[in-house]
Amino acid sequence: MDSRFTPFILTELPHRHARRTKIILGALFITACVLASLTIASKAAASIIAASHIETGHAKTDDVRTGQANKGQTKTNPAESGDGKGTDADAIDSGSTGALNSATIITKGISLFKAGKVGDAYAVLHPLAEAGNAGAQYLIGIIFAKAGTMLPDDVLQQASEAITAKADTKIRADHRTSNDAAQRDADRQAAMAALAHEYFKRAAQQGHIGAVFELAFQFERGIGTAPDMKRARLLYKVAARKNHLNAQYNLAILLAAGNGGKADFKQAYIWVLAAHSNALKTSHTVLTPQRVSKLAQKIRTKIRYHDAVKARRVAVHLTGFAA
Repeated sequence: MDSRFTPFILTELPHRHARRTKIILGALFITACVLASLTIASKAAASIIAASHIETGHAKTDDVRTGQANKGQTKTNPAESGDGKGTDADAIDSGSTGALNSATIITKGISLFKAGKVGDAYAVLHPLAEAGNAGAQYLIGIIFAKAGTMLPDDVLQQASEAITAKADTKIRADHRTSNDAAQRDADRQAAMAALAHEYFKRAAQQGHIGAVFELAFQFERGIGTAPDMKRARLLYKVAARKNHLNAQYNLAILLAAGNGGKADFKQAYIWVLAAHSNALKTSHTVLTPQRVSKLAQKIRTKIRYHDAVKARRVAVHLTGFAA
């Protein structure tokens, strides 16, 4: 026989082993048949089980989708959000008439402020702020910080005297008695900054994230208080953990520069990536994705590749979004 046409060399078995060989081959054939039958049966059983659980599977899918939808819906609460806005719907959900009135007052105050009626906005929000509402306190702080020059002198004087009576440090509000115009303006600016700082502090103590950020910014720049980089860094981190875009960006800068503590490029890269993710999700006119990306690229050159990979994973965990 030509072995070129056979996969193996055939050998002639002795006659006494032929019977044993046939028995073994027969047993192998039977085993193969049994295994094939079991495979077919298991597939059929799996199909039956899958069919019997189709309705359950759909129910689980619906639950997942509902959970994701609920996760994506956040209520705007003055005591939690950074913009200080509140809605009547939020108050109705809380089941409190007082909360409804507070939300209505805050909404009215915001509308007046946006319309340029700063004095009216202050008059509406100030009583609520003095009653301890964090959202109103934050907005009063914004009024003093951003538009205090539009308030009448008597309002600033009264607010300064009231805060001075409660605060540990005295607020200078003698801008009307100074003979020097530049000094009067400086005194007025200092009084407004100090008042803003006081109201931001009150709101921040209640967990208002927007106020926490503003307080950190004031400590960083020495506005309304003595500069304190360490405290600024700490407060930025508090707000950054709550996904505050500006806080994440500023924290990354402080960490990279070593301001307020030891320089930490790994942590800085984590927070700038988190800021970039949030910049992609928002329509921020200043901290655009392009601007944040430039900072991220600079910090990236300071760390190793595997550290950058780890940082990206952490940033995704923090923001729930892969940039």
